[in-house]
Order: sequence, then C-alpha cells, then structure tokens
Amino acid sequence: MKIEVGCLQLWKIVSMLFLLTTLFQGLTFFNALTLIMLLCCKKLTLPEIVARRDQAVMLLRSAIDIEQAGQLDEALKMNRQALAIFQDLFGENDETAANVYQQIGQILSAKGLYEESLVEHRKALKNYRLIYGENHRCTASSYECFGYVLYDQGRHDDALIGFGKALTVRLKLFGENHLDTASSYTSVGRVISRKKQHKEALEWLCKAEAIYKRDLGEYHPLTAVIIETVSLTKSLTKSLQD
Repeated sequence: MKIEVGCLQLWKIVSMLFLLTTLFQGLTFFNALTLIMLLCCKKLTLPEIVARRDQAVMLLRSAIDIEQAGQLDEALKMNRQALAIFQDLFGENDETAANVYQQIGQILSAKGLYEESLVEHRKALKNYRLIYGENHRCTASSYECFGYVLYDQGRHDDALIGFGKALTVRLKLFGENHLDTASSYTSVGRVISRKKQHKEALEWLCKAEAIYKRDLGEYHPLTAVIIETVSLTKSLTKSLQD
C-alpha cells in the first residue's frame, strides 16, 4: 500500500512538472520544483501563478515603452518589480530573471551607473551559463552586453575580452558568415579602433559589412550603421597614413 501511494504521489509530481514546463516555456527542472512547492504549500493556485506571471510580463512591456520615452528611472522601477515577481515564482536561477537582469543592466549603463550595471550583467551571465552552458546564443549575447558596458567605461582591453568570448561562442554555433557573428566582428572592430589600431579594426568591420549587405541588403538600418562605421574608420586609417 505504501509503495502504491508513493508511486501515485511520484506520478502526480511528474505530471505536474510536465504541465508547468508546458505552461512556462524555458522553465528549468528546479524552477518547476519551486512552483510545485508553492502549489503544495497552498501559497498560490496555478491560476494565481499564471496571473502573476502575466502581471510581470505586462510590467516589462510597459517598461520598454517608458524607457524609449526616456523615463529611465520609472523603467528601472518597473523592471525591478517584474524581477521580484519572477524570482518569487521561479527562483533566481531562471532564464526570465536573466533577461530582466540584462535589461536592468542596460538601463543602469544608460544612466552612467556602469559598476551597478556590471553587477546586473554578471547575474545574467551566471544564469545563462547555468541554464544553457557556455556555447549558447544567450550566453554569447550576455558576454557582448558585458563588453559594451566596459567599452562605455573606457576599459577597452577588458571590453575586448568580453567581445572575444562572444565571438568564440558564435563561431562555434554559427560559423563565420552569420549575422550574430557579424555583430561580434563589429564589436571587436569598434573597440580595436578605440585603441587607435584603425587598420586592424577595418578588417573586422569590413567582414561585418559584407555579411550585413548580403543578408539584410544595403538599405537596412543596421547595414547603414556599419557602412558609416567602415567609412569613418577608413578616414581615420588614411589620416594616420598621411
């Protein structure tokens, strides 16, 4: 009898895990267990969990509009409110929490609070590596975001390390001729140019330009940006030669 009851409870847990991972895409096994604990302790019902998740998603969507309007403090507040909900529901080691950490980091960087921004980006990177491992698109993006904060700080050597790690992952995942890889070529080229190594920077930027033109066409906004960057770097290279 005890074995039958134990098997029945185990089957209920397995079924609930399947249901939760279906309802919440990207949910890890441990995060699903956190939700099960909330349900079993009767702190929240499943509809209440879904409602809270939807509330956090709405906060994030509103925060994007507010951030674009230049209201960084309010956007930061809303992102932190959403983060608190996600952490309460899924724990700290969750993909959604990582995404919000990254967004908070970007807002803090825009406010010039670079050290605080780096703290948030470290949290995001830790989560992505924990959930997906080193060789994943999200991990590469996190390395690149980390690098850009260092770039804005003027820590060009450190930024280059971050950009280099992102490039290494993207080369493994996508090869040399992919838009994600082109993003890394651009990042590396920009930071090398800041180090006054314009000729080497131009090589990286031209590789990115070729991919953007091929995949997006010459009149895409991203292509226009890289064309302008290449043109500027060529001018800097020529001025050094003169």
